[in-house]
Amino acid sequence: MIEMEYGDRGNLAQYLSQMKTPLDEKEILLLFKQIVSAIKHMHDHNILHRDLKTANIFLTKDGTVKVGDFGISKMLTTKQGGAMTVVGTPYYISPEMCEGKFYNQKSDIWALGCILYEMACQQKTFEGSNLPALVNKIVKGQFAPVKGNYSPGFKQLIRDLLQRDPDMRPTATEIL
Repeated sequence: MIEMEYGDRGNLAQYLSQMKTPLDEKEILLLFKQIVSAIKHMHDHNILHRDLKTANIFLTKDGTVKVGDFGISKMLTTKQGGAMTVVGTPYYISPEMCEGKFYNQKSDIWALGCILYEMACQQKTFEGSNLPALVNKIVKGQFAPVKGNYSPGFKQLIRDLLQRDPDMRPTATEIL
């Protein structure tokens, strides 16, 4: 049994849906740094989350972020180094997962890019009228540019996290 703390402010998806205007860069980065720190801790222990999404990021009234829903997480052995099973929520899965290829921690990094984009744009990074259309956009890396009053460095971070080639994505340590 896994015991988790209660997120008394709900989850990030709920929080974003209640926003009337986009979050400013400073607030986004305060939340995002906490999310990345949690994922770094998991990756340092050879654990893939595999279902990172805004609905699995919980918020507390004091502004603390809690990453939850470890139901499909996977502990990697040193021999394994990655996984092949396609799991997770389609909007957040990486191109390598869509293509049925071997994947590793960099798929979680892709999902972090989708979360960061969603926080900035208040919409999913990739959308399609059906699952094949969504997968096609993910595999091609087709997403609308980030609009709004965000710094060039912030926009570049999103592009870096959403690199089609997993080897080109930063690690959680590099993000921090």
